[in-house]
Amino acid sequence: MRGHSMMPTLRDGDLCQLDHPTGQLKIGDVVATRFNGADHVKRVAALAGDQVSLDRGRLLVNGRRLEDWFAERQVELAIPPGNVRVATSPDDWHVTDDGRWLVLTTRNPYRDGAESPVLDDYPGNTEVRRGLNPVDRLLLVVNQVDHDSRVVFFVDQHLRFTEVFNRRALSRFGSLAASSDGSLPTLDAAHPVAVELPPSNDAVDVESRWPHRFELWREIEYRDDIPRRRANYPLEVEEGQVFVVGDNVPVSIDSREVGSVPEAAIFGQVSAVRSPGIEALED
Repeated sequence: MRGHSMMPTLRDGDLCQLDHPTGQLKIGDVVATRFNGADHVKRVAALAGDQVSLDRGRLLVNGRRLEDWFAERQVELAIPPGNVRVATSPDDWHVTDDGRWLVLTTRNPYRDGAESPVLDDYPGNTEVRRGLNPVDRLLLVVNQVDHDSRVVFFVDQHLRFTEVFNRRALSRFGSLAASSDGSLPTLDAAHPVAVELPPSNDAVDVESRWPHRFELWREIEYRDDIPRRRANYPLEVEEGQVFVVGDNVPVSIDSREVGSVPEAAIFGQVSAVRSPGIEALED
């Protein structure tokens, strides 16, 4: 593969195994297609008969956020969307006064580390200048498992909680928390994650060891809020056409700009990738 339009999922120089398309394509499949006189690797976002629209810049397919379509199929996708690492440091965590919660402060790296919601930044896009948007699909990875931990996320102005499972806790799987009676931490957009601490931990142990256990990632948000894009929403994908996008949303040239591509132009489906340099989460 050449180019950066599928980062962070695929990177320039990755070797992709292509299979001939068999059966019906599905939303989320990664395909090789030809348009504008060149070969491209893109992700299927919508099929014939689907309606693509926008809600505050986010791409919707049949009224549903595109990233949620992909998440629903994640376990069966040969190449699921990657995650983007959110830059944090141990100093960004603090313990609440009651000693029960470890709370993360997130910061804007382009504004001298000022407190900020998690933004849809792509650190690899060093030449891109654009406005950044808050995101609400977060993933916390626990490097050292502690089964007594509960993770709380701030999502869409609601407090949600989810248990750590298989070293991960995802905000989109969270349940709405009851109104706080003072036992839950105070969270906001710039303090989006709290981890419940086991009562046996003392303050020294928490401050010196616990923050090093966690990595924060965000899921990709698929948007069309760049003025040069040419798509006119809402649109319905015509028969024999496919709407495709790249995972590197800000830079990818895809159906948001060139329109739907003929299904006949798809000459392969990516079934595996050899990517020795990819930044990935491993079990």
